[in-house]
Amino acid sequence: IHNKRAQILMQYESNRYHKLTVDEQIDCIIDQATDVDILGRSWAGLETFM
Repeated sequence: IHNKRAQILMQYESNRYHKLTVDEQIDCIIDQATDVDILGRSWAGLETFM
């Protein structure tokens, strides 16, 4: 699995309410911010450089 978020979800599959560590949260945020599928669906007028 290339998606870090999916890896973490699978790791804690048995405990749905597990609180992520700070490092896991950071990994998920970075993974989400650099996900090509999410970036490809961004609003056309979005100016992320501002």
